[in-house]
Amino acid sequence: MPTAVEVKVTTPWEFYLQKSKEVVGHFVSRPKVLKADAHNETSDNIPMKGGIAGNIVAETTLLELKSSEVARAKELGFNAVQGDIRQIPFPDDTFNIVIDCSTLDHLHSDDVPKALAEYQRVLKQNGICLLFCWVTDKGDWGNTGYFDDPNKHSTFQHAGLVERFEQNFVIQSEELFNRTGDRYMTCLIGSAKR
Repeated sequence: MPTAVEVKVTTPWEFYLQKSKEVVGHFVSRPKVLKADAHNETSDNIPMKGGIAGNIVAETTLLELKSSEVARAKELGFNAVQGDIRQIPFPDDTFNIVIDCSTLDHLHSDDVPKALAEYQRVLKQNGICLLFCWVTDKGDWGNTGYFDDPNKHSTFQHAGLVERFEQNFVIQSEELFNRTGDRYMTCLIGSAKR
């Protein structure tokens, strides 16, 4: 695995957008992107107007668990589909990129391998997964479970998350953000294993 690099940005939103634009920019033609959740695109509390989907040049589909968020995303002009990252309602080999901006850390740790396998399944050959998650270097693998509150996140043990990600993806890079305390964000970028 490549050595993790610490990035210097101000907010998680800036981190999400910077890395998403970088990955999308590597594609010659307009890539098909699956963005897990619509909250960043629909919330009035997010400082990044339009979220990721509104700020990248791609054919983006938002996958959202809550019907109210799907309706709101559609009202705002986004392509949104109701579904669960543990059982993505798209066929194999549909997307060039999957972007998960701290959605996986709303799952119970037992469900993480299933979601990562689904991301791998829907990615085309040479597809890229961009995963942002809150992690810590302390404790054992696991977290406190799934939250219905989008403002609450679980924290995974860093090494455990990397190990599970590597089961489905070849890690191309890892960047760390806000590594000032016990909890920090990682951005894993990997190509789908075939």
